[in-house]
Amino acid sequence: MDNCNSSVGTIAYMNPERINTDLNHGRYDGYLGDIWSLGVGILEFYLGRFPFAVSRQGDLASLMCAICMTQPPEAPPTASREFRDFISCCLQIEPHRRWTATKLLQHPFILRGNRWGWTWRSSSSAKPTGKISWSDLVEARGEDAIATIEKERPGTTAYIVPDGAVVIPDYSCTRVWAWVNTSGIVKSVPKVGKISWPELVGARGEDAVATIEKERLNTTAYIVPNGAVVPGLLLQ
Repeated sequence: MDNCNSSVGTIAYMNPERINTDLNHGRYDGYLGDIWSLGVGILEFYLGRFPFAVSRQGDLASLMCAICMTQPPEAPPTASREFRDFISCCLQIEPHRRWTATKLLQHPFILRGNRWGWTWRSSSSAKPTGKISWSDLVEARGEDAIATIEKERPGTTAYIVPDGAVVIPDYSCTRVWAWVNTSGIVKSVPKVGKISWPELVGARGEDAVATIEKERLNTTAYIVPNGAVVPGLLLQ
C-alpha cells in the first residue's frame, strides 16, 4: 500500500481535497495533502487547541464541513509575521497553492528558528542557472523584486526580509534575500548566496573547499593546481 496516496490517519487532520475530490479534479497528491496536515498540527501546538471551530472529537459531518466549507484557520495576530505566513503557506484550500516540503524548509520562519545551524539539501541534483545579482532592483518594491528574481532565475525562491531582521547565513544557490526598508523598498543588491571568498586566499585547499561547500549549498568546489588546464564543464 502506498501510504502517501491512501486514506490513513485521523479525519481531523485530513486535507480538503481528500474529502472533496472536486478541489483537485480527482487527482490526489498525497505529499501536498500532508502539508495541510502539517499546518494544522503546528497551529494546534501553537494555540493549545484544535484550530477549527469544532471539536477534534466531533461528529464526522461537522469536521468535514469545517475542513471543506470554511476558510482555513490562521495564526493569530499576536504570532510573528513569519509564523503566520508559514501557516498560510501550508493551509491553502487549493492544493497547488501550498508550498512543498522543500520550499517550506527555506521559509524565513524555519531559517530564523534554526539556532543550531542545521542545513537541508535537496534530493534533486538540478541547480538553478541564470542571473546571480540584481543591482537594478535597488529602490524597487519588494514584491516586484521577488517576481523579477524568480523569473530571471528559475528554480530559485526569493524572500522579502525587513531591514534589521536576523537571518541565519545559510547560503544556497536556490535562495535570494531581498532586504527592504520600512516602506517595503529594496535597499541593497539582492544576490544568490555567497559568490566570492577573498578571505580564503592563503588558506589550505582542503579547508577552502570545505568552507565554500558549507557556505554555498548545492555547490561543488574543486582543488585545482595553479596553471592546470580546466575543462570547460567544470566552469559551469
